[in-house]
Amino acid sequence: MTAPTLDKLRDDPEAAWLWDPARARLVWANPSGIRFFGGETLFYLLDQPFAPEEPGVARIVATARTLSRGHVDEALLHFPSAGVTSPIACQLTVHALPDGRAGLLVV
Repeated sequence: MTAPTLDKLRDDPEAAWLWDPARARLVWANPSGIRFFGGETLFYLLDQPFAPEEPGVARIVATARTLSRGHVDEALLHFPSAGVTSPIACQLTVHALPDGRAGLLVV
């Protein structure tokens, strides 16, 4: 399975995020992903600190350590800080960050 490009996900109705797992930070999100975390713009999320112990963030960081490029992991991610009471089903793939390090694309 080939990971979708950020350009393809930009207008997708499903939330999509590109995480920098080493910093537990978001570096990109589509409009649905921005709204999921209560933001109006991407800049809101770029400045948003995420607690490493939050279940969804912890899973993203752990998955990034073990997932190989070209593979897809499916996970239920829970972000209680976003006011979401139930975990959401996501697909996680390795995706290059702008500086060349490995990030994690979550859709």
